[in-house]
Amino acid sequence: MTLHLLYCIFSPGEMGKNRELIIPGIEGEPVHEICSNEISAVISTLSKPPDTDVKTLLAYHGIIDSYHQNRTILPMRFAAVFRTYAHMITALNNNEKSYLLQLKRLHGCTEMCVRFISTSPHEGPVEKKEPVLPPKKISGTAFLQHRKAIYEQQNRLPAEIHEKARVIVQHFRGTYIEFKQERHPLGKVNTSLSLQGADKTNGNELLISLFFLISKENIFLFRSRFKKISEHSSGKHMMNGPWPPFNFIDTESNL
Repeated sequence: MTLHLLYCIFSPGEMGKNRELIIPGIEGEPVHEICSNEISAVISTLSKPPDTDVKTLLAYHGIIDSYHQNRTILPMRFAAVFRTYAHMITALNNNEKSYLLQLKRLHGCTEMCVRFISTSPHEGPVEKKEPVLPPKKISGTAFLQHRKAIYEQQNRLPAEIHEKARVIVQHFRGTYIEFKQERHPLGKVNTSLSLQGADKTNGNELLISLFFLISKENIFLFRSRFKKISEHSSGKHMMNGPWPPFNFIDTESNL
């Protein structure tokens, strides 16, 4: 069985750019650039559905990152796998208009992220409660509505935290094009996150993630603004990026 994995989408005008720098994909398979009408894509073949181990995920994101360095891309969520090449081409053609509009909007852009940990003095521990879906198979529309409800819930911040996020975002005014935010509750001990050495939480804390879509030309300016925030603001902050703009695209809904 030969499957086809889709990594990212880009403009045909950027095909072959720095092709010698591209690393092998999942399972060590070489990646290929294909063109379908007015869009191009990066693909490789698989012998079976991809695993979710660290090695596989690193290989997957390594391909996406290498293309993001010198192209405008739409990165695909892990893993857009198709049973046949024809199925993949059909999906690309069906979504071509949406992809072209997104490529135009994201031209020359990248994503930066600023995170901080904060506690609302008026709230106890925050529990993540996702809207419950019935166990039966659901439609694509219902699934998207479910995800939208989750994101809206995550974005409802206590007033004190909302103000802190607003102040941070204000520092980056003029450097970004679009902005999004998410919140996630932290457990009493968090072993996977370290913000300037802080790896223990008291159970009432939220991890606030602020995502910024910026021009690649503004990366240095963005980092300089963050340095000033770190030097003059209280609390613990972390910046990462530049990354492919995963938080500013829609490549899933019609695949």
